[in-house]
Amino acid sequence: MSIPHLPEMRIALWEELEKAGGAGEAQDIIEELAKRFHVTPTEREQRDPTGNKTFDHRVHSAVAQSRIVGWIEPWQESGRAIWKLSSAYLKDNPILAAKTRGDELNELFKAIEDAISRLKEFIRGLISKED
Repeated sequence: MSIPHLPEMRIALWEELEKAGGAGEAQDIIEELAKRFHVTPTEREQRDPTGNKTFDHRVHSAVAQSRIVGWIEPWQESGRAIWKLSSAYLKDNPILAAKTRGDELNELFKAIEDAISRLKEFIRGLISKED
């Protein structure tokens, strides 16, 4: 497979960081992206005109662009060689925001179901005392 273009790389980067729990060591994320895109060892060694490894450079470019828009924390916040999705990423990403809201709603529904179950048990206890 050829090395993906930057737009595809950015999306994959964000998804890999999501899979990693929102943050990960740069080299680990690069390795996951290489696996995801089935980049061969030969392709991993390809170099661009500036002498950088093309694949790694493309990933780093995706990170740099993501930092510009505020979706990945600056290294001063996350630490050197750590890439971390920012709170702005979640806020700006409608799919993730909906998933988070869905998770929150599921937790709320579970709490309501638990409260109803406890209330039913309480009422059953009152009824059995009357008999």
